[in-house]
Amino acid sequence: MIASPRYFEKAWAQEELRTLLELELAGKIERIIPIWHQIGKAQILQRFPSLGHCRATSTDTGLEQVALEILKAVDPEKYDEAHPIFLEQQRKAVRRFLEAIEEEFKCAPIFHPPHRIVLQNHYIPIEVTLERRYRHEMVLADPGMGKTALLKMEAMRTAPQARQWLENREKNVDEVSLPIFLKLFDLTQKPDAELVETILQQLQHRYQKNFEPVKALVRRKLEQGTCLLLLDALDEAPSEQRLKLAEHLNIFARHFSCPIICTSRIVGYDSEFLRDAKKVEIIPFTRKQIEQYIEIWFNNLRSAEALLSPQKQSFCTPEGLIRELRQRPQIHGLAQNPLLLSLLCSLYQEDQLTLPARRVQIYEQVVQYILYDWRRVSQRRLTEKTLIDAAWIEAKLELLEQLAYQFSCEDKEIFSMRELLTKIEACKGDTALKHHDAPDIIKELSQEDGIIQQLDGEGRNARYIFLHRTFQEYLTASYLNQQKNGLEIAKDHFWDYDWHETLILFAGLSDDPTLFLNTLLAERDDIFHTLLLLAGKCLAECPQLEMPQLIDRIYHVWRSFLYCEFAEPTVVTVAQTHPRMLMNLLYALYDSDEGVRLWAVIALGEVGDLQAVDSLLAALHDPSEHVRSSAAWVIGDIDDARVMEGLQALIHDQQEDVRRLAVLALCRLGDARTGEGILSTFHDENSRWQMGEQLRRLGDRRLMDSLLNIIYDQEEDTRRTVTKTLKQTRSRLVALHNPNILVRSLEVWMLEKIGTLDVLEKLLHRLDIDIYDRRIFPVVRRLAIKFSRMRPRPACLPVYSQPLFLRLFRKELWRVRIFWSLLINLLRQMIDGLKKSGMT
Repeated sequence: MIASPRYFEKAWAQEELRTLLELELAGKIERIIPIWHQIGKAQILQRFPSLGHCRATSTDTGLEQVALEILKAVDPEKYDEAHPIFLEQQRKAVRRFLEAIEEEFKCAPIFHPPHRIVLQNHYIPIEVTLERRYRHEMVLADPGMGKTALLKMEAMRTAPQARQWLENREKNVDEVSLPIFLKLFDLTQKPDAELVETILQQLQHRYQKNFEPVKALVRRKLEQGTCLLLLDALDEAPSEQRLKLAEHLNIFARHFSCPIICTSRIVGYDSEFLRDAKKVEIIPFTRKQIEQYIEIWFNNLRSAEALLSPQKQSFCTPEGLIRELRQRPQIHGLAQNPLLLSLLCSLYQEDQLTLPARRVQIYEQVVQYILYDWRRVSQRRLTEKTLIDAAWIEAKLELLEQLAYQFSCEDKEIFSMRELLTKIEACKGDTALKHHDAPDIIKELSQEDGIIQQLDGEGRNARYIFLHRTFQEYLTASYLNQQKNGLEIAKDHFWDYDWHETLILFAGLSDDPTLFLNTLLAERDDIFHTLLLLAGKCLAECPQLEMPQLIDRIYHVWRSFLYCEFAEPTVVTVAQTHPRMLMNLLYALYDSDEGVRLWAVIALGEVGDLQAVDSLLAALHDPSEHVRSSAAWVIGDIDDARVMEGLQALIHDQQEDVRRLAVLALCRLGDARTGEGILSTFHDENSRWQMGEQLRRLGDRRLMDSLLNIIYDQEEDTRRTVTKTLKQTRSRLVALHNPNILVRSLEVWMLEKIGTLDVLEKLLHRLDIDIYDRRIFPVVRRLAIKFSRMRPRPACLPVYSQPLFLRLFRKELWRVRIFWSLLINLLRQMIDGLKKSGMT
């Protein structure tokens, strides 16, 4: 019998089922085999519990599986013959599906090559702050740090291994894990559909004939938890749909046990998008990795040239670029980013030996290379016009800027052929494009230039995306820079976190960034200093601009909120381009406050400037073991004889944690003395075993969080006990006043997990809660970012400081510092207003 929702709507359905069951019990029917169609077992049991004892199957498992279940009931001998054949066919179908996944992710372009290269031959292992050992993970990183590449490599590791197991018959199809790579944007296309159905539809669209034979199996494996979900680019999903997407994803994660790895940019990330996910950050390239990447990049280039034109020889060498980077430490921060490093390699191999020092200059030269130099080199034509005609190139650039701006305003990174056609027709105007059809222009931009990529689909159903989101942001910023009212347009997006990267690039392109920065600083800021920190990142794009007061204000915010960490990325970025911030951090190493010294060491390690080596070496002798440990770790990336000597001296430090970090740093530098001689400095057996385990793993990943674990570690039994106590607390906000610091910390953690707008409003408006507490403040900030995307924006956002002055009249010194910081900022704004009005 087939049971579907429509069947149960029949008036006689219940009576028929009762009659069939009575006949089965009387032996007049051998067996009832219910076949569920578009209905779940839970719904069946709700409507007719007596069917619960029946051996059932579902059409979701596939018609072959349904047929096997029927055959097993009516003719067990024939089932024994057919079942192995079915399993073999299923095994072959899964192998073909895995091969399709491998083929999709096997190759990647070297920026703009005439052919594709094997991704595994081009890939430098990306390091994250923790080992990937959690069921749910959220990988965070800045633009161009390799988030997508990380997921694709995960798919490339999982798919071949599963296929090999099936080929060697080491495992069956139910035991292997299937990697499923999807853009989170694609999961928002049908916001009301269940996530499993949306995933299956996307896979059907992508793999077509290779997916149909395994569709039922993939559904079952999703429900059984034997698929690996690789979900890319949360930041590219429309902001108004992210809350709905988060709801669907968390329901899926609660009911099914599939491992999930998501990626997102750091700016604007909602920490509760995937609940209970372990957040990890991609670590910028070390100097050693930068040079390794350059060697690999040029090796791949030589291989490509040998295939295409054996007579052609490139005069650029990896050694030359490495030497250039060593001589120009000011662009070391750019080279730590994989995307920017690949662009630097591309520009250098075109004999442009003067490397740009700023990101906007790199993007400008790369766009020029795509639209002009690449065509000049390849000498190809698409139309009767000379493709290197300046007017033609300028018209295409203006078109790209308008497209980027319009799609950014619509919050779109993925767009359809229909949308492109409509916008191109509207933008052609009286330019060199006016006599060319929109489809031909799309073909040129995608197939010849490659700056717009066809994502999937065919014909008018095709979907497109910019070569990288960074190019869309750069072109949008370039559009703003060309407009007379560009500053006013930019002002409308000050509180739009997804536009901050565009605004930073706009500042870098501007002929007068001072005007933009002053406009930004004149706006009323929130308690998180969002606009001040944004101004700092804009300043970092303008190394020629001197704004010492702005630098000092950012430094004081960093110092006031050390343990909240949200100001650190801005401080690091500014220190890489402005010596004043670097000097502030160097002076902080000698501060009387241990916390300031500790976080200054961490920040200087991120800056990566060789000028800091002597000061960091001095920090190895700091009276605080935490500062010594931190210094030992961060200088492990600096290949210098003085560093080796300093670290070797720490091997005999009286504090075991300091010795451990020194050993790990020496290992990263390749010191040969990492054997039993070093391990013998750890006095107890357990410490030696732990150190040995860390050394064994070090070949793959750096354990960047080990320092923080050392400083803040708590007993697991205590953590469990406190968590249990918190769960029994009636009022969650009551525990925020508990004298036990661990109780307060865990309560804040649980409030963030709840993460509703009601929680945010209570934290903001209850005067008995000190939101400037170092555990509460970053949670309030993350919740504020999360709900800033709601339309209309909640009345409590942005969170301005004036209504909160009552909270600051406390006795603790650090709160007094914050109060004076806010008061000084307010006075500055008042003075600036008086100056503008002509009053003295």
